Amino acid sequence: MTLLLTCTLLLAQPADVPPELAQEYLQWREAAKTAEIAAKETAIKSLTGGKLVQANAELVKFKAMPAPHLNLPLPPQKGELGTFAKADDLPGGRSVVVLEVVDKENAIVRAWYLASKSAEPTFVDLWIQGMDTSTLAADKAAELSSVFYVAGNKLIDTTCGKRSFPLLEGVDIERFRK
Repeated sequence: MTLLLTCTLLLAQPADVPPELAQEYLQWREAAKTAEIAAKETAIKSLTGGKLVQANAELVKFKAMPAPHLNLPLPPQKGELGTFAKADDLPGGRSVVVLEVVDKENAIVRAWYLASKSAEPTFVDLWIQGMDTSTLAADKAAELSSVFYVAGNKLIDTTCGKRSFPLLEGVDIERFRK
């Protein structure tokens, strides 16, 4: 049985995200929401009766919600922002699995993703820095709902040489909202 841990990112120190990048991310979120609203409005035009009433009610709720976060492109590149896909969005229900809790603020995780719609799931291992890891456990799934910034790479020594991981830092994205 797989235990799913939900982790709300508690930042030891906010990531050093360029403000213009954070603003762009917020604009992309709003643009994605606007596009989704337009698609829903188009779909509603073909409905009648109870389905129309229900769809309109759902659209009103959706419009009132904040724009959803955008998924972090995987494998990530330096300077990108986003969240991890929900486990339900991937075959096998895998999204993020904790490989190792390094210390109270660092963890190594494996993030699963689809390279293309028809591909089998694959993964990338990531170093996440500056978060409270007290609720994480090795070999357990974790739902990391915060926005992450790809700050660069983390190079570590291992028993068989060196290993490099993309370095992710949690971001309080709402502090950039105007």
